[in-house]
Amino acid sequence: MTAWLWLAAMVVVIAWVATALAIRRWGPGQVRRRVLCPEKSLFTHVLAVRSEAGYGAIRTTDIARCDLLAAGPVTCAKRCLVNL
Repeated sequence: MTAWLWLAAMVVVIAWVATALAIRRWGPGQVRRRVLCPEKSLFTHVLAVRSEAGYGAIRTTDIARCDLLAAGPVTCAKRCLVNL
């Protein structure tokens, strides 16, 4: 009987780890994306900030870094947000 309890405990632990990894991968936070810059008409990599937009919804709300700009805060109009 203890073997079944160990098996059940391992299944629960694996389910919790899988859930935590899924939230980390697809949940809120920062994510690197490749997007077309509408101002310069070039593809670039941006560091997008995603946050919760409601119950169970994630929305990209800001651009933290862009490879086309120098280091520091993003100073453009951030029109590429609609492409994310």
